Amino acid sequence: MFQQVPMVEIDGMKMVQTRAILNYIAGKHNLYGKDLKERALIDMYVEATMDLNEMIMHHPLQPPEARAKHLASIIEKATTRYFPVYEKALKDHGQDFLVGNRFSRADVQLLETILIAEECKPDILSKFPVLQVKELIALTVWIHLYLSKKIRFAIRSELGGLQYHNHPSLVLLG
Repeated sequence: MFQQVPMVEIDGMKMVQTRAILNYIAGKHNLYGKDLKERALIDMYVEATMDLNEMIMHHPLQPPEARAKHLASIIEKATTRYFPVYEKALKDHGQDFLVGNRFSRADVQLLETILIAEECKPDILSKFPVLQVKELIALTVWIHLYLSKKIRFAIRSELGGLQYHNHPSLVLLG
């Protein structure tokens, strides 16, 4: 459509734009809330988490002399702006999920961001005990699914065929 990647062929459609793809998959697999209010909450959490992701992804592109300051800014924002919101939401909600009483796209995005943030600073969750537990629960579920081979995704090879692989971080595509 826009001559770009990622492009996913699903349900007879060729889809581009990462967020459109993720929203479609989340909706298809009941990971996008039960009503409009839950979808709005999921979108708010996902967009905020993606803001933090973008800061982290841009870190390697910083000039060497700016990297230390940039990393400090990421850590400061993660630990004072983003993670406290998720910690509070999980405590106040009293569930293992950010929205409603089931796993959603917001939980997937948060786990991805936690794992990426820990690459920057391994003890970044030290002041967030609820997020630490959430991470362990999610990783345990994904490892179980991976070992049971319930998670599969396809990569189009250069020769045009599909190669199937198991991968723990692609639970949405299972």
